[in-house]
Amino acid sequence: TWYDGPPPSDHVYLGSLAPSDEEAAYDASGRYGGEWSVSIANPVVWELDPAGSTPDTKPDDDAPAPAPMPEDDFWAVIALLDTASPEGRDAAAVQRLAELDPVQFGGFEEQLARKLHALDAERFAREIGTLAYGSADYFSPDAFLYARCAAVARGRSLYERLLRDPRLMPKDEEYETLLTLGDQAHRRSTGRPARFATKVSYETYANGSGWRAKPQAGT
Repeated sequence: TWYDGPPPSDHVYLGSLAPSDEEAAYDASGRYGGEWSVSIANPVVWELDPAGSTPDTKPDDDAPAPAPMPEDDFWAVIALLDTASPEGRDAAAVQRLAELDPVQFGGFEEQLARKLHALDAERFAREIGTLAYGSADYFSPDAFLYARCAAVARGRSLYERLLRDPRLMPKDEEYETLLTLGDQAHRRSTGRPARFATKVSYETYANGSGWRAKPQAGT
């Protein structure tokens, strides 16, 4: 994705990674993200203790991703979401997660990432309503991610039917806060922000098998 304008003055450049063959096949003109803002970059933060030293909980880049939470347990947490109420709709699910051992939060995040990754495909993107892929309106990769969140938040029955019939994708809905459940629970349980690393990415276009080789601009 590319953006207009310079990065914020406190942005720290870490370096560049060469694109994979799959990434190199993308049409950059189809990944325009608008004006640059502080919220765009995913911050890389090591929380320091009062003495200024790096805590022992710093993740190991070579460590394997956590095992996914069992299906039944994952969907039991999702069932606690109140998709009809904007206020406090995540509260019960966050509380359920917070009751678990903190090492299990990563398992929830891994399962969530896998569910969203499976929906990261053109056939689902064409069924999200007004801003659908291929429509006359601008297709937003972020909006599609949040639409996929809405699909997962609807529960197991819809999700499993949706995998067989993309037409069941919720229309013009989003549930962005689904992405923060694990972090909210971790903060409630430990008082510290979470550092999750999942084996697959839920970002739009991460599932290369679900898209044409070059997503086209404006679609």
